[in-house]
Amino acid sequence: MTYWNYLGWSGPFSSEAYTERQSAYGLRFHLDGVCTHRRRVINGEEQIAGRDSSGLLHAIQKEQQQPHVKIHIASVSLS
Repeated sequence: MTYWNYLGWSGPFSSEAYTERQSAYGLRFHLDGVCTHRRRVINGEEQIAGRDSSGLLHAIQKEQQQPHVKIHIASVSLS
């Protein structure tokens, strides 16, 4: 069961993968719960309050200055 589907309704975009990601954010940022609808997570590294637009802009600008690795996937095999 995902954290979206526990009150008797089924979220159309629910996924175990999303629940795992939200749980990881909860642990990483020492949150009381897993729902981050009032937070913005920048590249999995930093969280910003949803209403803090200047903090969000600063975090994005800071992230853009970090070195990045380009990855090209030539083929994929799914089973």
